[in-house]
Amino acid sequence: MPLTQNREFRIIWFGGLLASLGAQLTILGTPLLVLSETDSPATAGLIVAVFDVVLVLSLIPSGAIVDAVERRRLLLWCRFGVGCGAGTVAAGVLLGWSVLPLVLAVAIAGAMLSSLSTPAANALMRAVVPAEQLGQATARLQARSAIAQLGGPALGGVLFSVDRALPFVVESVCLLSSCIIMLRLRTRSRPDKPERPMSLRHLGGGLRYIWQQPYLRAVVALLSGVNLAYSGLLLVVVTATERLDPSGRSTGLITSVSGAGALVGILLAARLRAELRPRATLVLSSWACAGAVLLAGFAPDLVLFGTAMALGFVAAGAMNVVLGSTGLLATPHHLLGRVQGSANFLSMSAQPVGPLLAGLLLGHADGTAAFLAFAALFVVSALIATCTGGLRHAPTAPAAPQGP
Repeated sequence: MPLTQNREFRIIWFGGLLASLGAQLTILGTPLLVLSETDSPATAGLIVAVFDVVLVLSLIPSGAIVDAVERRRLLLWCRFGVGCGAGTVAAGVLLGWSVLPLVLAVAIAGAMLSSLSTPAANALMRAVVPAEQLGQATARLQARSAIAQLGGPALGGVLFSVDRALPFVVESVCLLSSCIIMLRLRTRSRPDKPERPMSLRHLGGGLRYIWQQPYLRAVVALLSGVNLAYSGLLLVVVTATERLDPSGRSTGLITSVSGAGALVGILLAARLRAELRPRATLVLSSWACAGAVLLAGFAPDLVLFGTAMALGFVAAGAMNVVLGSTGLLATPHHLLGRVQGSANFLSMSAQPVGPLLAGLLLGHADGTAAFLAFAALFVVSALIATCTGGLRHAPTAPAAPQGP
């Protein structure tokens, strides 16, 4: 049965689209609200940093919880909680409360709920999609997220300009509507081997499994380098764009072009069934990312710069499809939450170093030198993909005829 006729997958896809769009609406809305209240960029940055730190610290215990409870119910409660949090912030703005403590509390709670909802959603998807369609399903879910990222932040900014509470009102509506849609899902995803979720053995199950699997060890190493490089590259890109166009008008354009490139890479990977050739795709996309960043560093104008960034994100989109689908194939059902949580924890822990490194480089060297340094990080990641033997053990989904 093709995915287009899979009722359960359609429900997961559309419910997740509303949830993703709602979350993207406040990507700009939250810092804008904090700035309007405090006139302090440092405070706005602190809120974002708190969210990121709490998210990373929550990943391992959250994975254990996902593997100990029914995933559909957990996902519903997570989205309901995030929706209520957004509604509470909107109410605080409309009632004239001091919203900074409220925004901070909602950011902390939202980070914890996000660390639960992503692995729960992936486990549900794995329960409704056959192995031979995992590549296509992963691509469609990532395309859904890319679509939300393309339009959500800009729409959130427009809504904020109308009324400061409006992005949070619409986010709450989107999340609660997603819950209503997910109530129609018939599939249940229960752990095969229920354990006490907070026991040390249960908590460490994901880390142990990753250590025992050469492919997952290689994936974590590759992702750590790529995440570190991309986390700092954003600051370098903004600086370079302003150097090429001091008016600042091109910064949003380059961001949109990069997002469109990622969407093209996702769709291309699905069309070419890249998950059937996982190692080749990961090696080629890693080197393509390194080459694109190197080209961007020497770009003399915005056209070549934007083209280079788009090509880099095309490669990154294809890489994400393969990593997402093969990661699910390589993990037993009862370990999905813990393995994903542990892998994300290991690969995201170095991310805060990226912006710090970018700031230091830009403070003591020009933009070209910063691009060269981050291109070197991508080269290291590409060498890991090329030379490590672990990627040769990548699980391959069985080929299946394309549906209509």
